[in-house]
Amino acid sequence: MNQLIRNNKALVILIGILLVSNVLLVLYFTVWSNRSGKPPMNRGGFSMVEQMTKELGFSKSQADTFKILLDQNRDSMKYWSEQVRSIKKSMYSNLNNTSIGDSALAVKADSLAATQAKMELSMYRHFAKVRAICTPDQLPKFDTVVSRMINRPPWFGKNRGPQKRD
Repeated sequence: MNQLIRNNKALVILIGILLVSNVLLVLYFTVWSNRSGKPPMNRGGFSMVEQMTKELGFSKSQADTFKILLDQNRDSMKYWSEQVRSIKKSMYSNLNNTSIGDSALAVKADSLAATQAKMELSMYRHFAKVRAICTPDQLPKFDTVVSRMINRPPWFGKNRGPQKRD
């Protein structure tokens, strides 16, 4: 009889745990999820399309075109970032090789610089395409936004302030 009581206690505890987990799951999908019907925004609630629409006063058509341009730019930046990462990985994998010459490192550094230049040109062309969809009234605002973006500090948007140096 003692064994039967211990087995039942284990089953009651297990059923209790399952019941609590089911209740939490239901709460997650009903109460704590995004109930606005809008797709989740990028980067912790920030949507570049909504921000530009608000700041520049984009029309629906402009916002749709901007979203397409933004998606194309993200794909391009992802490609160039992967290229830069690959070159850096190749370059820094030689740290333990003491016999590598300066000329070989210079070739890698030149390749890295050329790739980063292509990345910057791609970003410039993206801004030029976005500027082309702006109305004359929106151009001064757009130029201000771009100026603010290119002059922001490197740690901007990374959820941390300036790095302290030792």
